[in-house]
Amino acid sequence: MTPCFYFYSLSSLFSTSHIRSFCVSFLLLSIVLTFINFLTTTTSVNKLTTNEYKTELNLSTTTISLPILLLDSKDVYHNRFNCYERTNRQRLYRKKTNKTRSNITMELNQPNITLFERNTIPYDYDIWQSAPTMPRLVSKCEHNLMMQLLKRFDQLTKKYSLEYMIIDGTLLGSWRHHDLIPWDDDIDLMMSVRLKHLLIIAIESESPSSPYYIEFHRRWDAPKAFEYYKFYFSTSPHFSEHPWRYPFVDLIFYHENETHIWQENMQHVATISKQSIFPLQLRPFGSLWLPSPRSPHDYFLSVSWTTYDDECYNGPWSHKYERTKDMDYGYESKSIMNCYELKEFYPFVERSLINQEERL
Repeated sequence: MTPCFYFYSLSSLFSTSHIRSFCVSFLLLSIVLTFINFLTTTTSVNKLTTNEYKTELNLSTTTISLPILLLDSKDVYHNRFNCYERTNRQRLYRKKTNKTRSNITMELNQPNITLFERNTIPYDYDIWQSAPTMPRLVSKCEHNLMMQLLKRFDQLTKKYSLEYMIIDGTLLGSWRHHDLIPWDDDIDLMMSVRLKHLLIIAIESESPSSPYYIEFHRRWDAPKAFEYYKFYFSTSPHFSEHPWRYPFVDLIFYHENETHIWQENMQHVATISKQSIFPLQLRPFGSLWLPSPRSPHDYFLSVSWTTYDDECYNGPWSHKYERTKDMDYGYESKSIMNCYELKEFYPFVERSLINQEERL
């Protein structure tokens, strides 16, 4: 028996109009309570999810020195970061000045490393593409964070007169793309082991409250038997079970004698003549000028890279997640391709044999 019929039997106490009014009120109250319960439950779940991800990613929205990360729930869930603000600014600039991607030209002149102060190269994220066979591994914002991190590290080393250089894949990216290798996801730097203790002092001298404060983690590479450092922003997210955050910069150390240098405990693998390294020269890398070996070609030969201009190699390891790439991506990415096949998607440097001029 429904409540309406029950109250109808008490007609001596309530009139028919009262009964109808009560039934309507009861029905409306039930609908309202159900809706309120749904909203409350949904809101609490959303808040919990957001807080969980903020705790996990440790995102900061108040540090003005870092790029603003505009996230929606989908981006947070998939750990994707998109710098809409920067690309929109570039798009509006083109519209205002009536410039298109095809008619924007830029000439870069290599600065003198001893006199150079301002470390900035115009960079356009709006022209990014990704090849299906060798896709990009970093988002626009992750790339931007890499540039910010490198810029801060560069400022730190200049402040304390600590010499370093780009090496390995980062040097190859500068040589072949004037940027990070599109399908790469880490930064490789090298510094003299004699400067290691001075670097630690320099880092400890910086205030932890500084918006440019960077953290570092000492990492022991057991197979190679040497220690190296990982640098990262304290506000960057975690993507693996390891203590460091991403993106990061790897800094390894070299030993030397009067004529050659070699990576720590790696003299049996490769040594390189100092004449091929020094004096260091500035090379373009994304939005920055970074110090590099004087002869990248000699450096590549010293590590047995002989086909670096023709063959594009895609390594199996994801530095972001610290595991093999096939565990994280749903595509079949080729490990080696003819670089010519990728020029439709990625910028490649072209060189003049006459004056060694480099063009993208």
